Amino acid sequence: MDIALAVEKILPAAEYGGSTTDNTKDAWKAVDWRDTRMPKPAWEDLEVAWEKFQADQSAAEEESKAEAQKRADAQEFGIGLMEGFNNE
Repeated sequence: MDIALAVEKILPAAEYGGSTTDNTKDAWKAVDWRDTRMPKPAWEDLEVAWEKFQADQSAAEEESKAEAQKRADAQEFGIGLMEGFNNE
């Protein structure tokens, strides 16, 4: 899990201090939560947010692949049309 991305999913631009680099439960316990908009999320909240983040990323990647395929298909179709005009 990437703690910083999970926190961002829960509360964009959250204010906290300490290092999340290790991305461990102990690292999260050591974080000094400074944001007054909500209490410090529990580790389990981060796990849920991380799963949601990954699902959103997967969906975005699939959508991007589908759009790229549509563009490739359209380009191929367009080239095929142009070839037909050149042969006449």
